[in-house]
Amino acid sequence: MQRITQPTQLETIENNKFIGELPKMKNSAITFSGENNILFCGKDVVLSDCNINFNGNNSVIYLCSSRHEYKLNVTANHNCVFYAGKDNYFNGILNVVLSEQKHVFIGNEGLFSFGIWLRVADPHLVYSVADKKDVIIQKASF
Repeated sequence: MQRITQPTQLETIENNKFIGELPKMKNSAITFSGENNILFCGKDVVLSDCNINFNGNNSVIYLCSSRHEYKLNVTANHNCVFYAGKDNYFNGILNVVLSEQKHVFIGNEGLFSFGIWLRVADPHLVYSVADKKDVIIQKASF
């Protein structure tokens, strides 16, 4: 596991990749717990009170240039993509949990309130003991 709290530490990460310009970091951390992950930061990215976590392998977090500070908690598990377009404004922390090879793409110039959670998968999956695959539960209609 590699925990990054200073931008220059991104230049020395192992088994993962940083692309773009080093962000400014205010009370923020980036954690790489997997391999083959990519963090991209555009020009003038400022991470303020952010926690970015790569908890699996082969995920991408892409933060475009912005005139506003990023206020994010993003957790990316295996094979996920998070993309934030240019100049989004975060009034509070935006919490994003990515798993099950699902993705979140945010366009340009959005305005986000406080207390928002985006979750792209059901965290309470049911697996078959016999074959270790997801069990699809049919909902009954009344």
